[in-house]
Amino acid sequence: MVGVAAFATSLIAHNANHARLGIAASPEAVVWAGTLVLMLSAVMVTLAVAGHALAPQFCAVGGVVIALGVAASHLLPKWGPLSDPILTEPASFVTRLAVFGEIAGAAFLAYMALRAIRTQRTSNKLA
Repeated sequence: MVGVAAFATSLIAHNANHARLGIAASPEAVVWAGTLVLMLSAVMVTLAVAGHALAPQFCAVGGVVIALGVAASHLLPKWGPLSDPILTEPASFVTRLAVFGEIAGAAFLAYMALRAIRTQRTSNKLA
């Protein structure tokens, strides 16, 4: 549950920062991609909180996808419609903190989910 809480907190912080800047501050494709991330995140968190058997697998894959997607969108120089760089373009400390926080939160969720999968497999082998 620690991974879910860390991820949810970082997701909220990143999206609150986008709201603070205004929807027009990001390219339209980034806004749509962010909307998909929110929907995926809602499913991941719901499965985890409900204790669903597939939650670890879903959170492992989703965490990696979100961490890589946010990193590609925000950390790489301008590369296309899904690009909203914060390192090569002007960005506040708060914006950078929110982006790095979500990347770390999603990666931590994936790590914790992979640990849960490993624990499930180990306990199944011993049964």
